[in-house]
Amino acid sequence: MRGDARVGKSPGNRQAVYEWRADAWVGCLQHQLERTRQLQEPAEIVQDHGGRLPSAQRARLRDMRDYYGFMVRELERPPAEYTGRFGER
Repeated sequence: MRGDARVGKSPGNRQAVYEWRADAWVGCLQHQLERTRQLQEPAEIVQDHGGRLPSAQRARLRDMRDYYGFMVRELERPPAEYTGRFGER
């Protein structure tokens, strides 16, 4: 099964029904974490190469790097906590 839901048939019903995967919520959080990591990587690279920029721009780059670092750390917790609490479903 791919995605967060699957299409199926309900007994006695001719219309298709949708069913959420048991781990759909963790999958959504994992997707958000992966996208945020993709934004964090260039923020770190730009920070490393921004030495010749004016101080205000260097501060902005530092803020961006710190923000994405914070967000990645925070987004790593819920999937791990959920899986630890409820197990793989």
